[in-house]
Amino acid sequence: MTTSAPSSIMATKVDESIKRRFDAAMRARGTTTSAMLREAIYRYLNELDAGEEHPQFRLELDRPAGLRK
Repeated sequence: MTTSAPSSIMATKVDESIKRRFDAAMRARGTTTSAMLREAIYRYLNELDAGEEHPQFRLELDRPAGLRK
């Protein structure tokens, strides 16, 4: 799935301490929360479009970006 349309903002509410922990974890992995969540959403939608019966929303944190499904 590619994005040629303009981006829009998607927001969710979590406790401030959870947000700070997740931000720090993503920075430690050399990415951002937005990039990681965006990638997980695209991967989920691609699996859905491919007809996977039960696609899963997952972050795949332990795999380098080039090796992610």
